[in-house]
Amino acid sequence: MDDQIIEYNKSLTTIKSESDLPPHITFEQYKALRNSPGIENTKDRMLITLLWETAGRISDVLSFRWKNFEGLNSYEPNLRFIIKKTQKPINIPISQELATELRSWKQLVNPISDDAYLFPGIGHYQHETRQNIQKKMKVWGKLINMPSLHAHLFRHGLIVYLYLVCGLHYKIIAARTGHSNPMMILNTYSVVTNQMQREALRNIPMR
Repeated sequence: MDDQIIEYNKSLTTIKSESDLPPHITFEQYKALRNSPGIENTKDRMLITLLWETAGRISDVLSFRWKNFEGLNSYEPNLRFIIKKTQKPINIPISQELATELRSWKQLVNPISDDAYLFPGIGHYQHETRQNIQKKMKVWGKLINMPSLHAHLFRHGLIVYLYLVCGLHYKIIAARTGHSNPMMILNTYSVVTNQMQREALRNIPMR
């Protein structure tokens, strides 16, 4: 435990630049992909949206069932599920816009019950497979000139967007992404960009 604390301290006392960030999709790239004419069906657009807005791992997003979404007709809709990697229960708020899209998607797929998957599979597969999504990612990546696109880049991308662009507190982001130790956010995503320096010094007299 002491060694882990020392490693965290070493990382936090190192000034990182933008190039030190993990590979990620930007907010602009996400919007371009989501709105691309190349995304021809609602199912794919819904999956892309959930990968971004929930910052969920692909194994979790593909396992979402309708019963995991609460209050889709209310002012405070939520997503509640068990993270597969850690077996940790998580409850996160979702936007009204996402709730509206989910209601439309539900009408379209017309699930037999709330126990059904959001993304039903074909044949004997209960839900869409990771292998099939990986194939789609190769096609989607070409739409935004990002040939190395894969599902986890959405998770990194949302964290970068919320933390570095929007300035959300790292503990709020950790709660949303299911990080048990919020220091992981600081350790991985705390960078100093030239734009940050300019903004910070803009109104400070230097001479």
